[in-house]
Amino acid sequence: MDSLQQPKGGVKPRLGMQSGRRRRRRGGETPPTPPPPVPPAPDRAGRVRTTGSRRLATQVVPGTPAGDAAVPGAAAQAPARRRHPAACGGPHRARSPPSPGAPPLPRSHPGSGGLSWGGPPAAPMRGRRRARLLAPAVAAALVGADAAQPQRPPRVADGATDFGGGSADAPGHGQPMQENGLPQPVDVVTGDVTWEEFWSRYVRANRPVVLRGHAARQRAFGLWTDAYLAERWGSRAISVELNKSEERGGPTTKMAFRDFLHRIYEDENKDSFYAVIDFENDKSALNDFDMPEPVDCKEVVPQSLTLWMSSGGTSSVLHEDDAENFLMLLAGRKHVMLVHQDQARNIYSHIPRQTGTSPVHQDAVDLEAFPRFANVSWLRGTLEPGDTLYIPHTYWHQASSRGTSSNTRRWCPPTATWR
Repeated sequence: MDSLQQPKGGVKPRLGMQSGRRRRRRGGETPPTPPPPVPPAPDRAGRVRTTGSRRLATQVVPGTPAGDAAVPGAAAQAPARRRHPAACGGPHRARSPPSPGAPPLPRSHPGSGGLSWGGPPAAPMRGRRRARLLAPAVAAALVGADAAQPQRPPRVADGATDFGGGSADAPGHGQPMQENGLPQPVDVVTGDVTWEEFWSRYVRANRPVVLRGHAARQRAFGLWTDAYLAERWGSRAISVELNKSEERGGPTTKMAFRDFLHRIYEDENKDSFYAVIDFENDKSALNDFDMPEPVDCKEVVPQSLTLWMSSGGTSSVLHEDDAENFLMLLAGRKHVMLVHQDQARNIYSHIPRQTGTSPVHQDAVDLEAFPRFANVSWLRGTLEPGDTLYIPHTYWHQASSRGTSSNTRRWCPPTATWR
């Protein structure tokens, strides 16, 4: 409490260490002398590690194996080198030099610890100098990346990036669409099918099925010959596609239905002339068709009727329809590819230019641009004249025809309105 007493003159001393130091000076006291530092002991190689505020040096003690082999004054002449702790295997961890006669370790060797026993250390590279030296390499890498970017296929939408990464050497590359993937046979039903069975096994289960011989019961089967069509609708102007390999938005021409029925069999038009004719508002045409027996009831109302016709050799794009689809084959033969909606990513349905189609070409699959198409699972179906194929709502499908082809399609509203 004596140190807290008010001194003469009325000045109150400041508390803390400064007050204590003043008290020791006034009393003639001297601070205690610290003990002398203990010199570090040399290691097995005769080296003594000394540390400073900014450097880490190594001294060689004479009389030791390392000291006898050292050149006098070398330690004083060579500047001390600071090593990064990570390069030395730990914080300030010294390593022993190689034994006499051993080959020098390379600088990149993991056991060298960042030391350059084989030569003088490399000078550090400044940031700007490093950037100047690396700039040409970076530019070359960017040019190489641009060159490696695959060219955008013509059916892929602008801005899409989910394509490429495949190989032109993959099996099936350049082959037709139905020569790729993992096909399984589609269900085939012969004879009559009840409404309950058809609804539960196929419509409700989202499952395609071939109804063998059901189209042969239609009035149009056997009636819709070239002569009959020319007589009934020969003067009607129709739009004709000029490519039998379907291309949405491709070239078309207008001509009379009668002229089309004549010109499709000419040799010069064997690779062209593919007509898609709408009979939705033609009551006389609608009277020649009934719905297939399983769905021929008042609860199911047909939505439209369309005729596809060619001299054969046609192929459609892989696409989906927004309605229940009944394909009835009147003449020729069709091979159909049916793809479940869950396979949408494998057919790249999210990047096409035309909505509702796949950008993969039906006649020559590019597995370099669309490698996942090789893994698509699908159902294979073959239709003969008189067969009907049920295609569920939004089920992906692609058809190729052989021989003179004539088929109609009846669409119905989605199944949600059936019940």
